[in-house]
Amino acid sequence: MKYMHSIQGCPAGQRNKVVEEIKKQLNQVGFGENVTIEIPSDRSFKSEFYLTLASTELMSPVREVLLSVSQDRKVKIIGGLFDRKLAIPAKTEPVIAPPPAPIPTTKSVSQIAKKVVSLLSNHRSSIDPVIPLALTKPQLMSLLISSFSPDYPLDNLSQELDSTLKQLESQGEIYTAMGNRFCMSKPTVIYEKVLFCGDRAYLSLAHQVLGNSFQNIEDIKLNFAESDFEKLKTIFLKVGITLLQ
Repeated sequence: MKYMHSIQGCPAGQRNKVVEEIKKQLNQVGFGENVTIEIPSDRSFKSEFYLTLASTELMSPVREVLLSVSQDRKVKIIGGLFDRKLAIPAKTEPVIAPPPAPIPTTKSVSQIAKKVVSLLSNHRSSIDPVIPLALTKPQLMSLLISSFSPDYPLDNLSQELDSTLKQLESQGEIYTAMGNRFCMSKPTVIYEKVLFCGDRAYLSLAHQVLGNSFQNIEDIKLNFAESDFEKLKTIFLKVGITLLQ
């Protein structure tokens, strides 16, 4: 079983050292031959790595190794082996042709939309964190698979993701970058709808400059104490947010 993980709080360029420490500790406890570690070839994955286990019985001891390395290196490792997250399923040949995929439901698309917005808003340049980075659809698929609960149906995930990306782009939340990659749009407030859209890294700032309370990344409804458009535009521009009528 293959699981994706991400190292949080790791200094730039130090991922390989953390991975080497994981390999070292796996060898020390005798699991090195049964666990394979792989670094993604895509350079946009700067903190991720894959773990392939020969058996599900290894999940618990390997998890303990990851926790040990996290403490030793003072980093946080999240992903497939924690909270019963899903493994990336192995490719198998179907015995019979699968039935036609049903149309994605509003509920499933909405759930994926929240995760896509969160993933794209948190995927940022290590050189300039102000800039959100783009992800391809396969990259989003891998990250989604590693984040869903075990009971989430994966059969139609590709179709649901396509619908979600089209929906988010039509709403101005994301845009398609070069190479069919997807990125968060610039932080924007829609004056008439009193809504925030785009890069969620700026959402708390939008609430802050308005004196609103901020709860979570889904709290995009704002409250304008000041109603004058030009005054609001100046307030938002100071924190890098565009106000549109």
